[in-house]
Amino acid sequence: MPYLLTWSDEIKSNLAKLEKSMAQRIIHKVSWANENGRLLLEKVEGSNDYKYRVGKYRIFFAKIEINHYLITHLDHRRNAYKK
Repeated sequence: MPYLLTWSDEIKSNLAKLEKSMAQRIIHKVSWANENGRLLLEKVEGSNDYKYRVGKYRIFFAKIEINHYLITHLDHRRNAYKK
């Protein structure tokens, strides 16, 4: 059963800053994985958030309800975990 995913304004802004082909790849990968039951979210250590990897980018999710997630932001892997 696919998750209900909501894209935040921040993630839309992050995607707009990326090269068009990379943004399309990320959107396609997340949508495809969700529709095919392959969106395997990993828990982020020391946080209540979850992450998903697409190439060199990490997409972060916040759980709203049991099967409802808010896609909060994305970042390149070298910057994704810096605070």
